[in-house]
Amino acid sequence: MLVRWINTVGGIVVGAILLQTPGCTLPEWLSHRPPTSGAPAAVQDSTGGLTVTALPVYRLVTSAALADLPSRLLVIQVRLSTIDDAALSVTPDDVGLALPNGDHAHVFDRARAVEILHRAFLADADFAYLQHNGGTPPVGLSMYVQAPLTDAVVNNLLTEGVLTSEQPLQGYIVVDTGAPMASLDGASLEVSARRLGDSTAVRGTYQFPAQPAASSEAR
Repeated sequence: MLVRWINTVGGIVVGAILLQTPGCTLPEWLSHRPPTSGAPAAVQDSTGGLTVTALPVYRLVTSAALADLPSRLLVIQVRLSTIDDAALSVTPDDVGLALPNGDHAHVFDRARAVEILHRAFLADADFAYLQHNGGTPPVGLSMYVQAPLTDAVVNNLLTEGVLTSEQPLQGYIVVDTGAPMASLDGASLEVSARRLGDSTAVRGTYQFPAQPAASSEAR
C-alpha cells in the first residue's frame, strides 16, 4: 500500500512538473534542430567483424498528456564489439537509424542530446508497465529516479572512441524518428567504422526484432 501511494504521488508530481515544462508539444529547441543530409553515406561492407547490438531504453516526454503514448524522441543503448584483431575507430556521426519506411531518423550530437535530456522527462520504452493495473506512475518511472537516470544517460552518451576484441564500446544515443513510434520493429541501426591500421571501412548493422505482446505479469 505504501509503495503504491508513493508511486501515485510521484506520478502526480511528475505530471505537474511536465505541465510546467516550456514548450509542451514540440518545443522550438527540437523543431529548430540542424537539417540532416538524408541517409548516411554508403559504406562498403567488409569482413571486419563489427557487431552492433542496440536496445531502446527510454522515451522522452515533453507533455503530461503524452506520458503514456509513443514518442518520436527515443534513447537507445548501443554496444559495439569486434572479433577482429584490428582496432576500430568510431564516432557518433558514424551511427544511423534506418526506419521501416525507408527514412532515416536524426541522431543528435552530444550538445543537442544533453539539451533535450535536460528539457524532457524519461519514460520507460517498454509499455508493459501499462498492464500493471495502476501500480506504476505515469511514464513508468518514479519521479525519484528521474534525475539519477537522466544523469546516467548524459554521462554515458556514445562518444568517439576505439574498440578492440577485448574492449567493446558502448553508450546511449538520442534520436528523433520524425513521428511517434511505439516500437522500432523493422528498423535497423547502421554503424560504420574505420580500421586504425589502414582506414579500411567496416560496417555493422543491427536489425531490431519484433517485440512480444506486453504481458500482464510484472517484469
